[in-house]
Amino acid sequence: MTVAVYRRLWCDHKPCGSWHGPADLPGETAAELRRTARSAGWRRKNGKDLCPDHAAGGTR
Repeated sequence: MTVAVYRRLWCDHKPCGSWHGPADLPGETAAELRRTARSAGWRRKNGKDLCPDHAAGGTR
């Protein structure tokens, strides 16, 4: 049996449901995942992780 660990960053804007990940490498930390997400347009505002649509103020 093989066990794989994936990390995903979920958009905190409800009810979005968008996510970034899974992590490229099983050893990738949450901080590393957030760093790659930021390069894809994700932002952290007021303690929430927001996908590119909502980080820009969109209402997808």
